[in-house]
Amino acid sequence: MTTFKKISSNYVEVQKKLNLPSAFSMPQASLEEYEEQIDKDLPRTSYLSFEHTADEIKTNLQDSSHLNAETRSYTQGNFDGGVLTDSGLKTSPKFLETATLASAEGTADDICGSLRIAYVDDDGNNCAFAVSYIRNDPDPKKQEPFVPVEQRKRFFAVAIIKNTTAPPKEREVCYITHPTFLSEEQIQEKDKYTQDIEDNAIPEEINKILNSKKFASLLNGLFNGNSLNMAYFKELDARLQQNQNIDNRDFKKAKLEELVNFTKANLNSSPEDQLLLESLDEIMMQSSSDINFYRTGDFEEHLETVIEIISKHDQDKTLLNKFTLTANAVRLELKVAETDEKKPHIRQVLLAQANILRTLRDTPEIQPEAEFYTHYKTKTVEDMVEIATFEQSNEHRQASTMLNELIRKARDNLNGNEALKLYLDAIELRSLTEPDFYQNGFIKTLETVYGTIDQYIGMTQQEQLERQLLNNKLTFQAIVLDHFSKISEEEITKFAPPELQSPQRDTGDLTPMQQLDHYPWRKWLKAEATKIRFMRDHSQTEIVDYKKATSNDELHTTAFRRSKELHDKLESLERQLQQLLDTKVLKQEKAAELREILIEKQKNIQFLIKSSPDSAEKYREMTFSSLISNLLIDGLKSKTEEITSIAKENLKRLEKKKPIAPENVDDNFWQRNRNAILIGAFALVTVISLVLIITGVLAPLGLALEAGTATIMAISGAAGAGAIALSAGVKTAYDEKKFSDAIAPIERYKSNKAKIESQFKVDIETIKQNFSELSPTVLQLSTSIETSVESEEIGIAVENIESIIEQAIEYSNEIDTQLIALPEELEHAKKFVSSIGMSGTTSGEVVISKPKAEPTQVVDVTTIIESKV
Repeated sequence: MTTFKKISSNYVEVQKKLNLPSAFSMPQASLEEYEEQIDKDLPRTSYLSFEHTADEIKTNLQDSSHLNAETRSYTQGNFDGGVLTDSGLKTSPKFLETATLASAEGTADDICGSLRIAYVDDDGNNCAFAVSYIRNDPDPKKQEPFVPVEQRKRFFAVAIIKNTTAPPKEREVCYITHPTFLSEEQIQEKDKYTQDIEDNAIPEEINKILNSKKFASLLNGLFNGNSLNMAYFKELDARLQQNQNIDNRDFKKAKLEELVNFTKANLNSSPEDQLLLESLDEIMMQSSSDINFYRTGDFEEHLETVIEIISKHDQDKTLLNKFTLTANAVRLELKVAETDEKKPHIRQVLLAQANILRTLRDTPEIQPEAEFYTHYKTKTVEDMVEIATFEQSNEHRQASTMLNELIRKARDNLNGNEALKLYLDAIELRSLTEPDFYQNGFIKTLETVYGTIDQYIGMTQQEQLERQLLNNKLTFQAIVLDHFSKISEEEITKFAPPELQSPQRDTGDLTPMQQLDHYPWRKWLKAEATKIRFMRDHSQTEIVDYKKATSNDELHTTAFRRSKELHDKLESLERQLQQLLDTKVLKQEKAAELREILIEKQKNIQFLIKSSPDSAEKYREMTFSSLISNLLIDGLKSKTEEITSIAKENLKRLEKKKPIAPENVDDNFWQRNRNAILIGAFALVTVISLVLIITGVLAPLGLALEAGTATIMAISGAAGAGAIALSAGVKTAYDEKKFSDAIAPIERYKSNKAKIESQFKVDIETIKQNFSELSPTVLQLSTSIETSVESEEIGIAVENIESIIEQAIEYSNEIDTQLIALPEELEHAKKFVSSIGMSGTTSGEVVISKPKAEPTQVVDVTTIIESKV
């Protein structure tokens, strides 16, 4: 027999006794953080209640209306007790000792375990129960005899927390632990919170504290002296799953009630029906009182008993068929609950089949679109499970996944269209279960489904018709483009419109296939699919392109055209940027910052072309001159911010090294040295007075001495006073030297700070001036590049315009006109030329005219840019 330790107190005191971190009972910083911690824990918690559902328990656990900022405290594992048992055991020396032994032995998988449960007691309180164990492994170094793993004892600790949502000091806690998990000091400790308890008294003590008769009954057989009954531990562990009530009883109870309630709804007052009603009521009462009623294995037997009782009842054949369909649907859904979540396809097919059985039950006459359903009237549950577990190819499964999007979006807009609902359900199930469903090819099958959905949508009211048809069209096209993005380039050419299969510019001797390869169709079509879904879900104006399409071919053409247009637009912008970078204007030293900005944008566009076309939509309607205009504004802003950031960082670093100034840093020379000066001055006056007395100058005032006496006094007095004066002077010089040394770092700090501030102003003014001077020129060049189509024309135009601008700037400087403004919307090159007093010809040759006496007044470019900054 082993003497355990029992600690009884509130949550905070027990936490201290176990030497757990004080943070376990600290309040969260905010209500949001408190709720976040709880929301993380609820889905991974196991629940137990024979009167409440898991959802009801979770709702109660989430309630914080009775708490405030000081009492709102939650630590992971509070609701199921694991915060105490797992933390207490895994921080004990026993855990490390066992882990070391098990690792050497190769049996580390089973050294510890726990049952952790959030339950509701018989008084309706939220409570927690946790039992955790560590295996007791023999230590060869201590000459302990070997024991097979399955026969080794599992030493344990139990935690019961009452009122788990109360403030920490109001939570009642009982902690019972094997002494091996405690220090010698903890074992010897005697106080009002701690007492000894023998292992054979533990089950009764736990039953009393639990305050739940059914739960206590469930734990019978778990404790075996100072160890756990591992066979029963594993059985309980299998019945307790995360985010469910024990045995998944909430789900199973709902299925049982569906069967019973369906039958009750069709009974009358005949004696036979009353006998059946009594039998069903008796079964439902048993389901509430028997803690093992919903246990896997037991529940299936109870369910089959119910089905057998109802099936044998003398009733209408049609009613019996409906009940059979209901029973089979329930059986399939139970199979879903038993199926691993890592097999979603099987679960999906089982659920789809269950829905079809209910449709057959509730639909008096099956419509032609759901004729496929009738096959399920004669199928057994075993047949349907076999269909669900059929191993599909990856291609088939991927195709069904894409088709499901079309089905799902059509379901979102059913608006009571029952015929369409039946068709969609049937198509979904067929796509999942028929191996040859796509025998005509994915696109052909998809087009058939798409067209049929359109036909059913046509049965709806007129005001709903247009939007539903458009949604169906857009969804269909997005799925097709997704499919195109996964097939080979050679297959894509079969669908690309002929007029788009050859790039517009010269591609030399390339074959049509090589020409088409020039475009990264997969990425661009995938990007267009993303755009279509966005347009569909947000009613974007661009939908008009697809609204005009009246056939599948036109839809494909629109998608290919839009993809190619955007791709070509980006390539054009990238080429135009390079042409602008090649101009003499952008090669000047003062254009370095602007050139850097243009190069960065060029790289960004190149990246979009190659890797991220789905982010390129904003460039579809953008002109080159607009792009440059935005770059000039944003460029000046970013460069100004960059200069400002550097200056701030330099000042921050300088401030960290700022020397400490002397206390008298602001005093003048007299204030710093007044004492020494006064003493020295007094001594100096004394010397002078003695000399005057000796010479008799002061005799008329009665200050005359004998010659010998005067001489002696003068010499000695002068010596003393002179020494004092000299000392005062030396001290003053010394103090001034110290002051100078102390003040030097301050002066250097001030000087460096002034340099940084001065350089900042210079850099800001320089960047403003450079942008002001370059902006009109660069804008005009961008307009010229934009309005020239062929590359040779661009070269001529750029060369001419550069020459024009250089001369125009000279004229502008001569008459001291202000720089031209950076416009919101750029005008054609001729407008700019005429604005500075020039006229040009269409051939590109320009006649320079003298500026007028009163030039047009225009705004400085920095006015606009600074307002943006």
